[in-house]
Amino acid sequence: MTKPIGYYANTTIPVIGDIEREYGSNLEGMSEQCKCFLIRDIAGNLLFDIFHPETEPKMTELANRIRNEISEEDDATSLLKAIINNL
Repeated sequence: MTKPIGYYANTTIPVIGDIEREYGSNLEGMSEQCKCFLIRDIAGNLLFDIFHPETEPKMTELANRIRNEISEEDDATSLLKAIINNL
């Protein structure tokens, strides 16, 4: 069962409140494509802030394996959910 955006994020932050109002508390009004775009953008910004060069080769190799070995969209989405839920 999904939890509303307010479970994870402070909806009094203007942009988060705007997202909730426009797309619904469970983001039901946002397409999967748009969700993935935002995940990519936010994750890229976080990576820039916390990147440690010593982890890059191992993670690059893992990312390549994921890209090559996971061909089903559902499997990729499930892995993404597992990683996000374990941050």
